Amino acid sequence: MFDNNSNYSAYLTRIYNAYGDWVTAFSNYLDETKEIRANYNQVAQYHALEEQRTKFAEVRNNSVYQIQQAGEELCAAISENWRPNPQSYITKAIETYSSEFLSPTVADLEHAAEDYGKNGTMLCALYNIAKKRGIDGDIQRGSPLYHADRREKLEAARSLVNEILGIMNTDDPIKFRARQAFLYNFEQYEAAKLEIIGNI
Repeated sequence: MFDNNSNYSAYLTRIYNAYGDWVTAFSNYLDETKEIRANYNQVAQYHALEEQRTKFAEVRNNSVYQIQQAGEELCAAISENWRPNPQSYITKAIETYSSEFLSPTVADLEHAAEDYGKNGTMLCALYNIAKKRGIDGDIQRGSPLYHADRREKLEAARSLVNEILGIMNTDDPIKFRARQAFLYNFEQYEAAKLEIIGNI
C-alpha cells in the first residue's frame, strides 16, 4: 500500500493495519449486537452485550496501543533521518549556494538536492537557503526539497496519529460507514500528511 522505498512504510503500514483491525472489530461488534438484540431475552441480552463490549474494547485498546507505538517509532525515525549531522554537512556546497555573489534558483537548489539524495542534513540546509532567499514557495512537488523540514514532518506524523485516534474515540454506529470509508480511502484522505512525511 505504501511506497516500499520509504523509510517510513513499515510504521505507516502498522498504523493502517491497527486502524483496519479496529474497523473490522467495530463491524463485527455492530453485527453481533444487532443479532443479540433481535434474538435474546432481556437478561441474556444484558450479558451477551456486555461480552461484546468487552471484546470490542480489547481490540480497540490494542489498536490504540499499536497506533501510538508505531506513531512514536515513526517520529523517532523522522527525527533520526532529519537530525543535523555535522559529518553529513558538506560545507563547500552550502558555502557555494549561500554565497552573496551567487543567486541560485530553485532549479539549482533542486538539482543539488537530487545529488544529495537521502542526506537529510544537506536537504535541510538547501531548504533553509531557499527559505532565506524567499524562493521556498517555488519548490516543485516531488522534489527532495519539498517539505524538507524536520518540524513539519514531525507535525504531520503526530497529526496523522492524533486524527486516527480521534476517529477511534467513538463507537457510534451512525458513524461506522464514515470510519470504514476512511480506511478504504486512507491514502487519499491523508495525502497531504503523507506527502509531508515523505520517503526520507
